[in-house]
Amino acid sequence: MINLFRRTTILFNGLILFASLVSVTLGVTIEVVRPWLAVLIWIVLFLVSATIAGRYAEKLNKEIDDIYAQKCDPHAYIEKLKEILETRRIVEKERTYVLLNICAGHLANGDTYNAKLVLDRHFEFSKGNAGLLYKATYYNHLCACHLRMDDIANAETALNHMLEVVKDEKFPKQHYDGDYNSCAEKQFLINIAKGNYSGAEEWFLIKFNREKSLLGKVAAQYRLGQIYLHFERFEEAEKAFNYVIEHGNTTYYVAKSRELLHQCTAKEE
Repeated sequence: MINLFRRTTILFNGLILFASLVSVTLGVTIEVVRPWLAVLIWIVLFLVSATIAGRYAEKLNKEIDDIYAQKCDPHAYIEKLKEILETRRIVEKERTYVLLNICAGHLANGDTYNAKLVLDRHFEFSKGNAGLLYKATYYNHLCACHLRMDDIANAETALNHMLEVVKDEKFPKQHYDGDYNSCAEKQFLINIAKGNYSGAEEWFLIKFNREKSLLGKVAAQYRLGQIYLHFERFEEAEKAFNYVIEHGNTTYYVAKSRELLHQCTAKEE
């Protein structure tokens, strides 16, 4: 994470330089009688420096994530991530992480074309935990793209691939519940696309109540609005779509909710 942010790299290097100067000064001061003490102090300062820089990187990363998840501004989110790609020399694993997040931004923007362009790049996923996590994310986004294009067969194929990855015994346990729930959600969306709404309302109500991010709540309300509209429960649909319009900022869900809200009004009349 440190390599993604220029300011953290500068902070980290500055702290390491400070640690080195302190160690050299100590070594000279004690006339190299106990050089191990200077080395020990340098190691401690190195670890402290890495911790400070890492925490700062986490803070910067959260600020960017909040643009997407809490402010619901995928356009600004994409611009921030593109800036990182253009200004930083990052390793392939970090590039994959950034590109998959850019894809998520395009999907939230309703830009399926550019989301698919990102996914059409050649990704090489490592065999470690991070590789499996990124691979699951890749198939999750791919499934979403095919759903937007009404390509249900390929959406199902992508979902099956995602399930295989999530069920891998090496998949990070701390991410299992979240990614497995993403699989379940995609299955409900595929079912809805086929005209099967069984259990969907209950699922998205639970998702809305448990979701911590505002974007997640907006997406859940949008799906509920679609479900209510299908069953001609217009008052509930209007309430759901108005929630999306009020909180969804620049996301794809707002424009679609306005369209569907007009349908509610027309059908009620």
